[in-house]
Amino acid sequence: MPRTYSIRTTGRTVYDELQAAIYPIYKKAGLMGVLFLAVLIVGVHCWLAIAIVHRFVTAIFLLVCVCLFWVGLLAHFYGHKLPEDPYSKVEAQLSKYKWLPYIAALLALAAVTAFVLTQSLHSRPRLQSFGSLILILIVSILFSDNPGRIKWRPVVCGIVLQYLVALAILKWEAGREAFRFGIDQIVYFLGYTSAGTNFVFGYIPVPPNICGMDGPFSFTSLPILIFFSAIISAAYYLGFVQWTTRMMAVLLQWTMGTTSAESLNAMGSVLIGPTDGALLMQFALPSMTYSEIVAALAVGYSMIDGSLFALYIAFGACPTLLLSANVMSAPAVLTISKLICPEVQKSRQKDMNTFSFPPTEAESLLDSICKGAVSAMSVIFAIIANLIVFLALIAFLDRTIGYVCSAVGYDDVTFNKVLGWAFFPLAYIMGVSDAPDWETQKDEILKVAQLIGTKTALNEFIAYQQMQQMLVNKEIGGRAQLMAIYCLCGYSNPSQIGSQLGIYGAMCPQRKKDFVTAAAKGLLIGSLTCFMTACVAGSIVSTDMGCLPTTNPLCFDVSNGTNPRWVSAQ
Repeated sequence: MPRTYSIRTTGRTVYDELQAAIYPIYKKAGLMGVLFLAVLIVGVHCWLAIAIVHRFVTAIFLLVCVCLFWVGLLAHFYGHKLPEDPYSKVEAQLSKYKWLPYIAALLALAAVTAFVLTQSLHSRPRLQSFGSLILILIVSILFSDNPGRIKWRPVVCGIVLQYLVALAILKWEAGREAFRFGIDQIVYFLGYTSAGTNFVFGYIPVPPNICGMDGPFSFTSLPILIFFSAIISAAYYLGFVQWTTRMMAVLLQWTMGTTSAESLNAMGSVLIGPTDGALLMQFALPSMTYSEIVAALAVGYSMIDGSLFALYIAFGACPTLLLSANVMSAPAVLTISKLICPEVQKSRQKDMNTFSFPPTEAESLLDSICKGAVSAMSVIFAIIANLIVFLALIAFLDRTIGYVCSAVGYDDVTFNKVLGWAFFPLAYIMGVSDAPDWETQKDEILKVAQLIGTKTALNEFIAYQQMQQMLVNKEIGGRAQLMAIYCLCGYSNPSQIGSQLGIYGAMCPQRKKDFVTAAAKGLLIGSLTCFMTACVAGSIVSTDMGCLPTTNPLCFDVSNGTNPRWVSAQ
């Protein structure tokens, strides 16, 4: 008898899977399409072999892409049905020992605590960050709807996952270099947007290198959102977004014990951003429990869209720190959510295999690219409108507060300073500065507190812009910059409440009451999530990992008409 290979519990063979995968291609493109695909795959592998022989360093990216292709292919064939959560079987066997999960949780927390303390005994700021992490957990318990029903598995595993990600990216040299390599490729890829903007807008995005003459923000940075949105739309049409999100969500479900809806929403938001990630919940919302709804809305406050990465990197946000903050926020937001709003109902979203993604509206790959590009225009206009309004509002508040305070003898008081004083205790407790003297520490703490206040009162976009100016003026050091990047990496501000209610209310009108009550909790959870990721990173990192905003080193000074010359842009 011929030898066959079964695919887990599905009873299907490799031949069946190959036939199922090839038939849709054959149906759409015919025999020539299948042959073209086969020749393309063989050709890519031959090209890879030649590239490796020629120069291995330049072939690394192609090698990584081919390896990811084979991993995806094997996962498609051998992962037709995702296996059950292995923890559930163990939990069923040990259900009579109700005290065992608590002992395991205490041991895990003790191990994490011992590791962090041994790493930060000689660094007061790192100890402050770890102490702030414990304080955030205590505050979450105090605000909990039902402290007696808290399940500690997602809490403990969520903290452990955050530390594993932070250690792999921030402390492990090989992991940091691999992560940085991937980020550099993404930033380089998004840089191709300039080819389109230069053609459409001419010299406006790239004006002559004259001091004080920079390309308008709306013509240089915002078009990246169009390119990114088009690529994500194409990836969704091809099924890459759905497959990747499902594979990543399995990790959260297996470790933290969260439901499929919660896990997919969190990991989908890491991949495509919280705005588009929310749309993945369209079919699940009617049957989701209240705790799951709170977790879903909280995700929208705790992360940022990947399309904004290139913008914030130009403002001085280190690419590695920015993306790691988004990744760490996935387990962090579920950790805080399960503390503040524990699950008290029976979920119907436990099986990852039954979760349905919304179908794409595009009729072809090119149509998906076009629709993705067009859909980004509304986002761009919304950003421009918000910037005009909020910057005008800041100028008005600065003048008003300055006038009121100067009337009683207090000069140079601004809106930013008021925010800094309000959030100074929080920034100090988190250990945002490692400056050697108190005066420098106080200034750095106040600056970071101003950024946190701006992000909380207005939005993170303006806060990152202000951070750019602080870096140019050398007002904050490397650790203060690191802590600020993590604290600002999220949409946790009151203006996001309307956006969240609009998105979820449109998808599931019958549950608007639940969305309204969950929105305020989500804002609190999102804020605590950003602070938690900052504390986790700050408790294990003490070296200067600062990045400077991208600027031209020289510019042509024409202010002195009789003697124009090249000078430093700084």
